[in-house]
Amino acid sequence: MSDERRTCQECGAEVRTDGSPSCGCEAERFGPLRIRPYVTLPEPTRSAPPRAPDPYAHPPLPPEQPPPAAGADQDAE
Repeated sequence: MSDERRTCQECGAEVRTDGSPSCGCEAERFGPLRIRPYVTLPEPTRSAPPRAPDPYAHPPLPPEQPPPAAGADQDAE
């Protein structure tokens, strides 16, 4: 390790002997796209092609029926 990087560039905290920072500034600057710049995303202008329906998908449940009124059974007799 070079002598010029013995303190954090952000807050001036000492760097540990193993080279790891002793403060949280490095974690705040972490950017996964800076680490993996080769990741590409699909073009937002093109929509995905339509997919065939899943033959194993369950059909939607029927709508719930409201419970019968409290006096409905007495009227039937």
